[in-house]
Amino acid sequence: MKMTAWIFCSLLIASVSLAAEPETQEMTGEESESSEELTAVERGKKLHEQNCVKCHGSSLYTRTHRRIKTYAGLISHVQRCATNLNKQWWEEEVADVAEYLNAEFYIFRSRTE
Repeated sequence: MKMTAWIFCSLLIASVSLAAEPETQEMTGEESESSEELTAVERGKKLHEQNCVKCHGSSLYTRTHRRIKTYAGLISHVQRCATNLNKQWWEEEVADVAEYLNAEFYIFRSRTE
């Protein structure tokens, strides 16, 4: 079941990125970065700072007895928090926040841990 959820999420992200049309307008160095230029971790960090830090700081992720033990559990927890905050995030946004949290705090070696 855990692997199925991860595969579904990966396929959804891939299909969304393939369906996106390339931008035809040239951007100058002074224009702001689009979300497409940012990595998943960078997009996740922005979403986390805008939405999650209001309720808790990083101490939640660094405590000794963490509840989240797997990457799939991390995805589920991010989705649960987004739902509780009435955020209507796409699966890609949930995955981005999970990628940020994994890179910054959890460091699960693989998506199946």
